[in-house]
Amino acid sequence: MRVTEELDALETMALHPIGFLVTPKLLAMLVMMPCLTMWADLMGVLGGSVFGITGADYGGHMPSKITAI
Repeated sequence: MRVTEELDALETMALHPIGFLVTPKLLAMLVMMPCLTMWADLMGVLGGSVFGITGADYGGHMPSKITAI
């Protein structure tokens, strides 16, 4: 038993239901996944930079002389 009659309607109109319903979602996933990955990487780098500069007092310079603690 189907929840809706959408699949029956697509078959009646001689459209392949899987291709009509799944293909657009698959293509959208293939396009957006790399974009979301790059966005998440960028936000992680920026968040780490903000924490490093404000919270951990790292200014981005190397000390001229390394001293032992």
